[in-house]
Amino acid sequence: MKIYGSKQCPDCRKCKATLEANGIEFEFLDVTEGLLNLKMFLKYRDNEQMFDRFKTAGKVGIPFLVFEDGTMLHDWEGWCREKGITPVSAVSGQACSIDGKGC
Repeated sequence: MKIYGSKQCPDCRKCKATLEANGIEFEFLDVTEGLLNLKMFLKYRDNEQMFDRFKTAGKVGIPFLVFEDGTMLHDWEGWCREKGITPVSAVSGQACSIDGKGC
């Protein structure tokens, strides 16, 4: 799976730490570290309706997961729970949305 996120985002750090702690393989694509990663993410964000609620709320919409079969999701915690994985405790850091309440 690919995870689009940012090392600056506490939600992304929590997602990444949870998957690493449970030995789940993934590719982390930091959208703040390179234009290619940002462009790939924006292609999804600009074209997928699932991002509408994030854009309306002034959020970025990360972490964003894309699985090998093309399935896309934002609810990584729900996905983890379905797999019997408990998300790690909160990871400190500032939120990255305009309202300061998430990414």
